[in-house]
Amino acid sequence: MALMQTAMTIAFFALSRKLGASPTALFGEVEPQQSRSILGGLLGLGLIGMVLVVAGGVFARALNAGPGLIENFANLGSRGARDILNISVLEAAGNSLRNLVIAVTISMTVAWLLSAKRVGLGVLAPIGISPVVIGLSALVLSGYLPTWFATSWVLLPLVQSIFLMPLAFQIIAPARKSMSGELIEAAKLDGANGIQLFGLVELPTLRKPLLAAAAIVSLGSLGEFGAASFLAYGSDATLPLVMFRLMSRPGAENLGMAMAAASVFIVLALVVVWAISSAQTSRQDR
Repeated sequence: MALMQTAMTIAFFALSRKLGASPTALFGEVEPQQSRSILGGLLGLGLIGMVLVVAGGVFARALNAGPGLIENFANLGSRGARDILNISVLEAAGNSLRNLVIAVTISMTVAWLLSAKRVGLGVLAPIGISPVVIGLSALVLSGYLPTWFATSWVLLPLVQSIFLMPLAFQIIAPARKSMSGELIEAAKLDGANGIQLFGLVELPTLRKPLLAAAAIVSLGSLGEFGAASFLAYGSDATLPLVMFRLMSRPGAENLGMAMAAASVFIVLALVVVWAISSAQTSRQDR
C-alpha cells in the first residue's frame, strides 16, 4: 500500500507538471489583486462559520460536560478518572510543543537546503504516504536501531519531519527561485558569504513564505496522530493521543477532560499562528 501511495503521488505530480501546473511565489511575494469575488467571499465566510461552530461546540462541552468548567480544567493536571492516562494532559501538551520545535527545525532546514538544488518528484513523495504507514515503518525499523534511540522521544519528531518537509518545500522552493538573481549577485560582489547572504538578503526577502511554511509545518506537527500512535507511548504521549484516550473511555469526568484538552489544543494552535503572524507583522513595521 505504501508503494502504491508513493507511485500515485509521483504520478499525480508528474501529470500536473505535464499539464503546465507549477508552484508560484506565495504569501505576499506577489502583489494581491484588487478584484473581489463574491463567491470566494461567501465560501470564506462559510468556512469561518463552520470553524466557529466546531470550536464553539468544543468550548461549550468543556463548560457543561462532566463536573463543570473549573473542575474540567483543574483535572488537566491529573491522569483522568482511575488514572487511565500515563501522564497528565498538561505534560502531553508539553511533549507536543517539544516535538513541534524539533520537527519544524528539521523540516525547514532540509526544505531550505533542497530548495537551492534541482530535485525530482521524489522529494514530494511523502505527501502522498499516510503518516500511519510511515510511523509503522519506523516502528519496524526501530528494532534494528540502538535501544536508547529506538525508545527515545526524538524518534517521533524525526519521523514527522519526513512528511512535513515536502509541505515546507512546496512553499519555500518557488519563493526562493523567484528572487532576483541580480540581488544575489550584487550581494556576492559586495563580499557577502553564505551566512551573510542568508541572514541579510534571503531571510528578509523571503520572510513571508518562510513564516507561512513554519506555520503550516507547526500545525501539522501539533495535530499529527498517525505516526504518534505508533511511536509516542508512556510518558512521551502527545496531546492528540491523550485526547483520543480520554474520549474512548466511558465516564462524564473523562469526557469533560477530553473537551477541556481539546480546548487547550485549539488555543495552542491559535497561539502558534498568532506568534508567527505577529513576528511577520513586527518585521514589516521595522
